[in-house]
Amino acid sequence: GGLEIELIYKGGHQPDLTMLWLPQQKVLLPSDLIFENCYPYMIGSDIPVWIDALRSLSTFEADVIFPGHGTLCDQEAIDALVNYMKTSWEITAAHIEKGDSLEIILKDPALPRPKGWERETRFETNIETIYDQILAKQVP
Repeated sequence: GGLEIELIYKGGHQPDLTMLWLPQQKVLLPSDLIFENCYPYMIGSDIPVWIDALRSLSTFEADVIFPGHGTLCDQEAIDALVNYMKTSWEITAAHIEKGDSLEIILKDPALPRPKGWERETRFETNIETIYDQILAKQVP
């Protein structure tokens, strides 16, 4: 019917995550890459790849973005998610470098806790996932 649809693989959240891009309409459906105003579900993800995938979304210059979780969103929501993930990773990595345990890391008030985000129950699990991934990357 003349409708151009692109399926794009970026990885990150889950190994099989594929996005849908409608270039003529400038509509992006990035699936579960975006959790808008919500703590993401990080178990089973590759967080550095996920951050890179999120950063790449701005190249689409989409007029409409349908996130996998949340309502229609824009680049601001993507930037907030990248900031949350990147900052959580960096703070956790700094603690690991000092030899701190997961229990100490979880008590750090510098870890981001975005106001108004849903599913805060994922906070500790996300930090534990980041912790495990950083330790796994340190193994030669």
